[in-house]
Amino acid sequence: MAAKRVRITLDLDPAQYRDLQRWIASAAAAAGKSRVSLAEALRAMITVTTGDTAATTQVLHHLRAPHPSQRPN
Repeated sequence: MAAKRVRITLDLDPAQYRDLQRWIASAAAAAGKSRVSLAEALRAMITVTTGDTAATTQVLHHLRAPHPSQRPN
């Protein structure tokens, strides 16, 4: 029996969304695909980040640094 998926919601500012869409389009072209969905790209990012120490280190560095674009929770 497959586990039920969990839905998440993420609010991005318009510039972050444009950057993400550009990155996804570029990644699709580099992967030889005509299109990559947002969900597919985010799942791949999660898989790589949680399985790669270097990627995790970069994310932690980013989280520790103050960024004006990040809104407090």
